[in-house]
Amino acid sequence: MTTTATETTFGIGAIEGDVYANKFFGIEFALPEGFSFYSANQLADMNAATASANNDQAVVEAHEGGSAFFDMGATSENDPNGSIVMHITGPDAAAPDEAGYFAAAKDKIINQLKDVGVTVKSSETGTYTNRKTGDEFTAMKLAIESQGASMYEEVICIKADDYYMTATATATDEDGLDSVLSHLIRIFG
Repeated sequence: MTTTATETTFGIGAIEGDVYANKFFGIEFALPEGFSFYSANQLADMNAATASANNDQAVVEAHEGGSAFFDMGATSENDPNGSIVMHITGPDAAAPDEAGYFAAAKDKIINQLKDVGVTVKSSETGTYTNRKTGDEFTAMKLAIESQGASMYEEVICIKADDYYMTATATATDEDGLDSVLSHLIRIFG
């Protein structure tokens, strides 16, 4: 479901207390219990690591040029595998909507995971429905293995105007994914 930006000019998100909100994309994420937000330095390190470690020149250039970046990250203090990150990407003419984004990016996402030593066991695209609010998001779910541990990732895509935001949740089981993603809601104006 492509949305119209709730603010007319592109903007990054902001954290107030335990809530991250991005009015441009019309979303809000309240920290689940036991989670904490990444610091600005941690996000900067993630952006730098993505640019330096990626084999895809377009991704490197996007991160180095500032048209793609991590806007928010949060991790579980109790589960080292429990996390969520918000990634924003600039205009992409090849992807007219969220489903088009995954059609264009699915192989790239899988290859990026393989490049960092993650085994992708399965992947499927479809819809994630928030069990608390009923909000629906275009999503890609992955079963992965990293350093001998089986995990799950769900990547949600949100489009506003010509920009894309992905919210990637990682957990050791599918219920853990839902317990994190159920805190992601749509807000409007």
